[in-house]
Amino acid sequence: MYLQLLPVGLRSIENPTWGGWGGRFEQVIGKGWSDVPADFLSATLSFSDFPPNTPPHVTDSGSGSQSPVVQEGYPQGRWIPALQNDMLARSQLQFADYAHANHPPVAFVPKDQQNISATPGEMVQLTGSAANPDGNTLSIRWWQYLEAGTYPKTVKIQSANSLNAGLVIPADAVSGQTIHVILQVTDNGQPPLSRYQRVVITCK
Repeated sequence: MYLQLLPVGLRSIENPTWGGWGGRFEQVIGKGWSDVPADFLSATLSFSDFPPNTPPHVTDSGSGSQSPVVQEGYPQGRWIPALQNDMLARSQLQFADYAHANHPPVAFVPKDQQNISATPGEMVQLTGSAANPDGNTLSIRWWQYLEAGTYPKTVKIQSANSLNAGLVIPADAVSGQTIHVILQVTDNGQPPLSRYQRVVITCK
């Protein structure tokens, strides 16, 4: 659960439903949050007891798998390669000097561009910057975290592998719905390390 507290740029500490290295949660009661909200109803419930659109676990579909078990694990599973590499790099710092250890890149989106309001049909510009303390080559990727937002469909991101990207708010987006877009920056060090910034777009 402490993985949520690592400052990797995902902003999940602002809202546990947004998802991060510690997984993604739902509010079940008062200040109680869970990634298995059905346990607060009955510990004996299983997937077969729920309609397809109301699984007993918080699920993400980003893996492409239709398996309920895979989707159940994916809110955290999507981050496992990055967090395992991060732990490996941290352990290497115990015996390697600075020059022989890999350090995470920096991903940056200005604070005033991390929360955007836009109308259906409007083009939203996504602008970030990136740097690396070791001089490693960086790969850039903007991607939609579908389940973290409340707009239920996939949105096409233009120039998704550039620091300057954009997307058009869908015509059928309803006022108040949100689209979450992640800027992911990964270096080519050993092990490769990733950092992020999240942009939350709210439909007017």
